[in-house]
Amino acid sequence: MATKRRIENIANDVDLTGAFLKKTEKDQTVNNTKNPGITTPDGSWVRATFICSKELVDKIKFIAEEENFSIREVVEKSFSNTISRYEAKKGKKIVIKSKKRKDIDSII
Repeated sequence: MATKRRIENIANDVDLTGAFLKKTEKDQTVNNTKNPGITTPDGSWVRATFICSKELVDKIKFIAEEENFSIREVVEKSFSNTISRYEAKKGKKIVIKSKKRKDIDSII
């Protein structure tokens, strides 16, 4: 029971995306019409929110704490493994076309 409380306390203090993601007007982007997100200026990271079972979240938090990883690292590895298995099963790589953000000095 003490371990569960310790994990819950740690989880409440964890910033899943890191302090480098600050919500500012210039960083606000829209990924699609249903799910706006916040990205870093270079577009390499996005803050995302998901709903899943409490049991899965508790297990991810436990693994992160037990193995001294961040929750982000554990979730990102899980996503990466799932995508790799999907691509292997389908026999093709997923390619996402993204818009590059233009330098403001070249526009204004």
